[in-house]
Amino acid sequence: VECGVLGFKAYTISGMESYPRLDRWQLYRAAQSVEATGLPLLLHAEDHELITGLSGEMGLYGKTGGPEPEFRLYCRSRPALAEILAVEDAVRIAEETGVSLHIVHVGSGKAAEILAREGKTSRITFETAPHYLEFTEEDFGRYGSELKTAPPVKSERDRERLWRTLVEGELPFVASDHA
Repeated sequence: VECGVLGFKAYTISGMESYPRLDRWQLYRAAQSVEATGLPLLLHAEDHELITGLSGEMGLYGKTGGPEPEFRLYCRSRPALAEILAVEDAVRIAEETGVSLHIVHVGSGKAAEILAREGKTSRITFETAPHYLEFTEEDFGRYGSELKTAPPVKSERDRERLWRTLVEGELPFVASDHA
């Protein structure tokens, strides 16, 4: 903090060894520690257990050229529900610890609505990225790996819900996600 750090980022799921994921207990402890600094906790929020289970079930299809295209399997392995579950956990932990919580790159419309509602009464903010406002899973099928993000782009309904929260002034940030 004395060196000018502006916030602390954490992941509830991660594919990078340099940024390991936090389980629920670790997230709770991290939130307590970050709250003591007065700085925000920025969180990539997707449910690890759900995604790991779904990925395991679907992994064989992707490797054997099964009945569905690989992009569709990737999207189905990281559904909107994964964001919703992780967001709900993070919100409860933030409420308990008092940490200022910022959820990064929200792609689920329902998760955005939950965060908009919670942010009215607490120190919770969130952002989406331009690709979630512009593209859907169908576009992922057309454009391929250029649209592979985590979380992946979602349905047209999710895109519309994100736009609605933005237009209504409940979605405070649209930010790039160039990690």
